[in-house]
Amino acid sequence: MKDKVIEILNNIAKLLEIKGEMFFKFNAYVAAADRLKSLDIDIESMARENKLSEIDGIGKALDTKISEFVLTGKMSYYEKLTSEYPESLLELLKIDGLGAKKIKQIFSELGIIDIDALESSCINGDVAKLKGFSEVSQTKILESIQHIRSNPNYKVTNVHFRDIQ
Repeated sequence: MKDKVIEILNNIAKLLEIKGEMFFKFNAYVAAADRLKSLDIDIESMARENKLSEIDGIGKALDTKISEFVLTGKMSYYEKLTSEYPESLLELLKIDGLGAKKIKQIFSELGIIDIDALESSCINGDVAKLKGFSEVSQTKILESIQHIRSNPNYKVTNVHFRDIQ
C-alpha cells in the first residue's frame, strides 16, 4: 500500500508540474513521497489512527488525501487532476527534450495525451509547427520514441516515476 501511495504522490507532483502550478505546490508531493519512502511505517495503521500528519513533511491536507486513498482505495483530488490532465501524459516525460511546459503545450494545442499520439503528430509534421518546436526537435522526439520502444522493458502503462525525475 505504501508503494502505491508513493507512486500516486509522485504522479500528482508531475501532473501539477505539467499543469503549471508553482514549484512549492508540486514539490510538497515529491517531498512527502520521498519521506514516506524513507520510513519503515505501516501506512494503513497510521491512516486509521489519523497519525500521518505526525510525519515530518505531511501536513493536514496531505494526511487527508493519503488517508482517503488508504481507507477507500480512491483519492478524489487525484481523480479530479487526472480528469484535467490524463495520467498518460506522464509517459511523455521519458522523451528526451520534453519537459512539463512542452508537454502542456502539445496537450493543450494538439490534444496529445500519449506516446502513440505524439509519434503520429510528429510523423504528420504537426509538432514542428508549434511555437518553440522545429523540424530538428520533432526528429529528436521521434528518435527518442524509437529508443524508448527498443527497450525490452518498455510498457506504455508502466511508468516508473522515480526514473523520470
